[in-house]
Amino acid sequence: YKLGTTKTFRGKAVWEVVLTARDKKQELERITLFVTKDTYEPLYILLQQRGQQTRNEITVTSYQTGQNYTDRVFTFDKKQYPNAEVIDLR
Repeated sequence: YKLGTTKTFRGKAVWEVVLTARDKKQELERITLFVTKDTYEPLYILLQQRGQQTRNEITVTSYQTGQNYTDRVFTFDKKQYPNAEVIDLR
């Protein structure tokens, strides 16, 4: 990763953070994040795939912090998908 230049995005001062894959075989070559300088909130994400001319852009218009979710929300229900192969990476 490297810290890019300071820019302005939607009227806010932002840090540009560039994440580049070390492994040249990775499909995702680079991710560029724009986060506000004062609160570190993400505003914009740019994804560059290896060998592709087009890029994927995500503009964050709003989000909520401090949300409480039960563990069940993040648990895979094997009964709903009996033929799925489960790979546990813990």
